[in-house]
Amino acid sequence: MRKWPTALVLALTAIANVASYFALQIMAAFVAFFIYGSGEKFSAKSINVSALFVVGQLIVVSYLFYRKVWLRKMPALLLALFIPIGLFLGLNGSSLLFNH
Repeated sequence: MRKWPTALVLALTAIANVASYFALQIMAAFVAFFIYGSGEKFSAKSINVSALFVVGQLIVVSYLFYRKVWLRKMPALLLALFIPIGLFLGLNGSSLLFNH
């Protein structure tokens, strides 16, 4: 089995996590719209659906590490776990502080 360079694995992990985060957030927006409809209720509660999708992404990443499917080293796992959390907090931080 061919060993991949660590830098390449980390770069591909980062790219895959950012891409999957935004893809899942697009799906979360549709799910939140179908659950809450549009209006004030949607804007106040949609953050919960978004957070649920982030938790789902973290579970999938942890499972892939546990099964040694893609992530085999701890730095790649930490990168894969911190990227969605950082994106969620960075893009939704003001909603978490001021919307409730």
